[in-house]
Amino acid sequence: MAPVTHPFVTLGFLSTLAAVGIAAIAWHQRESTGAREYTAVMVVLAVWSMLYVMQLLQPTVPEKTPWLVARHALTPCLGILFWVFAARYTDRPALLSTQYLAPIVTLGVAISVVVIANPGGIYWVEFSPAVTSSVPVVDITFGPGFWLNAGFTLGVVAAGHVYIVRMFQDSLDVYRPQLTAMTITGVIEFGLTAMFLSDHVSLLPPLNPWPHIQLITYGTTLAVIPIGWSYINGALFKLQPLAGQTVIENMDDPVFVFDRNDMLQYTNSAGRRLLSDRELPPGRHHVENVFDEQPTVRAQYRQAWSNGKSDSETIRFDLDGETHRYDMQGSVISNSIGQPVGAVVSGREVTELHRQRAELHDRTEELKDKKAQLEQQNKQLDRFNSFISHDLRSPIQVASGHIHLAKQTEDLSHLSGAEASIRRMGEMVEDLRKLTRIDQTDLSTEPVEIDAASNQAWRQVDTPTEALEIDASRAVIANRELLLHVLENLFRNSVEHGSTGSRAEPGDAVEYGTSSGGSQADDAVDDPPAGDADSDHATEAVTVRVVQLDDGFAVEDDGKGIPESERDSVLEHGYSTASDGTGLGLSIVRTIADAHSWEIDVTESSQGGARFELRGVEMVDATA
Repeated sequence: MAPVTHPFVTLGFLSTLAAVGIAAIAWHQRESTGAREYTAVMVVLAVWSMLYVMQLLQPTVPEKTPWLVARHALTPCLGILFWVFAARYTDRPALLSTQYLAPIVTLGVAISVVVIANPGGIYWVEFSPAVTSSVPVVDITFGPGFWLNAGFTLGVVAAGHVYIVRMFQDSLDVYRPQLTAMTITGVIEFGLTAMFLSDHVSLLPPLNPWPHIQLITYGTTLAVIPIGWSYINGALFKLQPLAGQTVIENMDDPVFVFDRNDMLQYTNSAGRRLLSDRELPPGRHHVENVFDEQPTVRAQYRQAWSNGKSDSETIRFDLDGETHRYDMQGSVISNSIGQPVGAVVSGREVTELHRQRAELHDRTEELKDKKAQLEQQNKQLDRFNSFISHDLRSPIQVASGHIHLAKQTEDLSHLSGAEASIRRMGEMVEDLRKLTRIDQTDLSTEPVEIDAASNQAWRQVDTPTEALEIDASRAVIANRELLLHVLENLFRNSVEHGSTGSRAEPGDAVEYGTSSGGSQADDAVDDPPAGDADSDHATEAVTVRVVQLDDGFAVEDDGKGIPESERDSVLEHGYSTASDGTGLGLSIVRTIADAHSWEIDVTESSQGGARFELRGVEMVDATA
């Protein structure tokens, strides 16, 4: 009996423990592709190794025989399980179909039966005792059944390794260390198998330095080195299947994989396109060189190493003469035991999303403008409603009163009063038309010279005795027609309300659009309007001046001015100090100023008259 401390026995125990350890590693990663199947392979391999150890510990051939038969009967199971593992590991589900799996399983089970039954000595011909390195062993003469078992198991395992090697050839560079470990393991297994078979094939030179010692049993001990290295450096079973690799390579989103030394190990076709199709061999380009023109991406990469993951940033790339935008983000890659082994920078193209957001922003701004326009129109409608409901009531009542008197007295002179009221209504309607035409959201502007516009507006105002002085040489950016309305209304206000003949006396009434209490028709006829052309008051001509300011212009006169208590009210809709005024003239001025984003201020001129200052006006030099 071989002692337990004999090197071959000890190595057998280590092989068994190594197989159990690898099975534990695989089971720890059991959610990964092929991990469960590989666990089963290593568990059976651990039992297979332990059977050999138990055989070595027996002193005689009869005592060794049961362990020997059990080991050879279990051998086909290793081939079957490795085939299933290779199919899962390389993502080839077709290998698990009935077409492939049924004959493999059937033949493997049949071989196991032959091993156990050994009909006619087809598997075992003769057992004889032998000694190798002081260990009692069995010298076996095998029959054809053994070679069928060896050929079946080696053939199936070899076929599985072929698929793994093909996966090694087709895989992404970043995953090749894991596949290299599997390939090295296969080479070890086949090398040790060749040494074992050389004891039983006369055509081969003796390769086994210890005859009748099955060195293939100790293969798992040697396999621990590449498999353990692969596990620590990238997780043995955390491999991207071929289907997943194809998706990564052909998807539109760029992917860049770096190792822990910041060297680029892989980038897909979308990533290469992002870098203008530069040739980037694995392991030769530092992250600083890869993203030499993208400092933001480099900063994301550094942030990923610091925090495990970086914030997403939208980066602009110019590709084929077009602008593309990508949301780029970096994250650290860790192995199965949580150690960082690299980092990946990936992107998602958001060019179309960015375009849609821009369109949505433009549409939102357009809707805001429409809303402002509707609000302006609503204000105008409110003014129109107020005007119709109240402001036109008084002249209609006056006209109705004159017509009623003309009918009663048959005195046609009363119709002149009705005609005056109708004329006033026409003026009010015209002012209202001007007011409702002002559209702040559709305002075309141009440079307009102040002096030329002032002269043109002055000619539109009835000014038989008044004088205009212009102290302005620059141009303003404004809508020409609306600027003329501003000047006309300010000139008309100075002419109609600035002369001494129209100066309000303490007992005069001030009209704010509507008369309180609603005057009767007879009262309206009998009260002559203040400032009427036939008034008995003496009339003194007023001088109107247009003055240029640093950021606008002012219109002032030397008339009676506006009381300080009323300066905040004169620009309001419906305000008038004349009984025949529309109450809209200065309201139009304020509305036009608002449309141009100008500020208007009512104050007193140096001569004591009214002064209207318009500021915040864009000024340019007048053309020669």
